[in-house]
Amino acid sequence: MMDKYIIKAGALVKAFGDKKNGELTYALNGANLGVYEGEILAIMGPSGSGKSTLLYALTGIIGINSGRIEIDGQDILKIKDSELTALRRTKFGFVFQFNKLVPELTALDNVALPLLLNGVKRKHAYEEAENWLERVGMKDFANKSATVLSGGQQQRVAIARALVIKPKIVFADEPTGALDAMNSENVMRLFVTIAKQTGTTVVLVTHEPSIAAYADREVIVRDGKVLSNV
Repeated sequence: MMDKYIIKAGALVKAFGDKKNGELTYALNGANLGVYEGEILAIMGPSGSGKSTLLYALTGIIGINSGRIEIDGQDILKIKDSELTALRRTKFGFVFQFNKLVPELTALDNVALPLLLNGVKRKHAYEEAENWLERVGMKDFANKSATVLSGGQQQRVAIARALVIKPKIVFADEPTGALDAMNSENVMRLFVTIAKQTGTTVVLVTHEPSIAAYADREVIVRDGKVLSNV
């Protein structure tokens, strides 16, 4: 039973514009969210609702005007930038709509890169990267350049790269948005299976009900607020 929050966020406000002229647009307007350890949570909502802003606020990639964000017992709004960077490199994994693989590198290099950046010895980093490529069905493509892989193949590599550091949380922003229906289903099935096997918490932004259906729970964001969080 999921009973421990790994993410607790409250009264989040993120505004854009000129406050002096009263021309503010609120991407987040008092959003509250709790995410249980080990769950897969889908954040849904129409375009412009604030769901992606919420995701990036939780990671500390974008700042907020006010509110609180606690991740794994740590208030990320009160720590140094260097500590936040270390947190993202060691406890967070990221999967994006357009996978953001390094095009000049091979699939194996892309997956090994986070480990190398964290100071893991090269031999071990590449062994781990190869193991993860095998888990996502991409071992035979290890030495292929990222640019020659199909969209579905690239997203499998991106999932391996996100999970290779054994993160506590993976943040995924429309991870199947650039894929066709069949590849979307295959990628999500793989993603969810591995996340469950490893006990990784996944926070997933999507506008597709068929993708959200893979989650344990869904919340809706509208006008910068989380309308349901149960």
